Amino acid sequence: QKNNATLADLEKSRDSRIRELEDKIAEDEIRFQNQLRNAQTKAEQMIDEEIRGGMQTLEHQHQNALNEAQKSFTQRLQDQRDELEKVFEKEKQQLLLKQEIEREELLRREQESRSIDLEQLKQRHS
Repeated sequence: QKNNATLADLEKSRDSRIRELEDKIAEDEIRFQNQLRNAQTKAEQMIDEEIRGGMQTLEHQHQNALNEAQKSFTQRLQDQRDELEKVFEKEKQQLLLKQEIEREELLRREQESRSIDLEQLKQRHS
């Protein structure tokens, strides 16, 4: 049961981290949407100013800026997911090691108890 409680704690911790990551993702998404709106507004202003002289170049720059913003956002998101996965995996390995140590300790105690019981039984029959 202790192991189940520890596993439940680990799952709660993981779920909490996931919620934190989801909150961070939501904040990043809002920030990204604002950046997109700002980029769109800026691009529209530039288009209005540059219509006479080179709209294709401007559209190309705008698309590149949007692509770079998207790429940056996607990379940050992936980095955050990777970091969370590393933390979770490390905690999982620590929990498994702790459980193994606890099992070994329990087996050692059981063997000691059996040895004592056997010794007492020998003494009674002597």
